[in-house]
Amino acid sequence: MKTVKTWGASILIIALVLMAGWNYSQRADGSMEYLATTPAIDHWRIYYAENELILWDQEDLTDNGKLDTVIIFSVGHRKNNVLVVMDMGDELVMTEPIPAPVENQVIEFLDFDNEPPNELYISGSKGPHVGHAIYRIVDGELVDLFSMDMSLCC
Repeated sequence: MKTVKTWGASILIIALVLMAGWNYSQRADGSMEYLATTPAIDHWRIYYAENELILWDQEDLTDNGKLDTVIIFSVGHRKNNVLVVMDMGDELVMTEPIPAPVENQVIEFLDFDNEPPNELYISGSKGPHVGHAIYRIVDGELVDLFSMDMSLCC
């Protein structure tokens, strides 16, 4: 009877571990990629199928009531880019990619002028160098409103 309880506990533990890992895919290099997807991520994958998705988040950055998707992705050894997939209602449109931090990436959304649209804050590092920038989407492109040391960490 004790053997049955031990096997039952082992099976329960294995099932819990598998269920806990169900939503995420752990890469060998330690980065995490959501298995769940969105139409914007699917659209991005059409053009960047070979690139590793590092981090993404959503917010209305175009003031049209639709969620736009910010994506940071790898484009080579220690080189990343960021772009926004804008939901224009009837179509998804991507901004041109711009350099993004290599490590410790953070995506945040701000409304520092209390007027739409919201601004995008990106920060991160590359080795000892830390940088951050605030962007706004203007005419379908990411415009740098303020940045500090992004050239060192991207």
